[in-house]
Amino acid sequence: MRASVFAIDPGVTTGWAYINGADLVTLPAGDGALDITASEMGGDENQQARDLWRIINTVWPVAVVIEDFIPRKLDQSRHFLSPVRITAKIEYLLWEHEKRWWKQMPALAMSTIPDVYLKDTELWIPGKPHANDAQRHALTYLRMLLNHPERHEQITTPRSLEVNGG
Repeated sequence: MRASVFAIDPGVTTGWAYINGADLVTLPAGDGALDITASEMGGDENQQARDLWRIINTVWPVAVVIEDFIPRKLDQSRHFLSPVRITAKIEYLLWEHEKRWWKQMPALAMSTIPDVYLKDTELWIPGKPHANDAQRHALTYLRMLLNHPERHEQITTPRSLEVNGG
């Protein structure tokens, strides 16, 4: 089975990672040979969400994985809730276009794919912590598929029912 995944680490600086057609049979040993692109973006939150949507739409069908955000402290700074606002915008664009998504907690991704693993597989991108976090989420999703391959089809299937003919 092959699976493509687009993972997002939203925030003031948003990280994203796209893995194209990962062969689950070769994982995790083949992580270093994955067709993966990862980067970061910043700036206006609306523009970030729109740019992410454009990438997702271009690479569809793909599982979209978004890092979840649960505040652990009281912070009244404007940027503190940036991950929540960007996530809401991305979720709305996905929902509007009948797409599904998957959320993951940061701790799950960090414990599944630690820094040393990204470095050992030469996936680590120096100076791009949010891109590295997005890669963690993408790889963690692929690990989940090893035990639950049916979830990929569930996530990449449109939300609405299609009615064919008469």
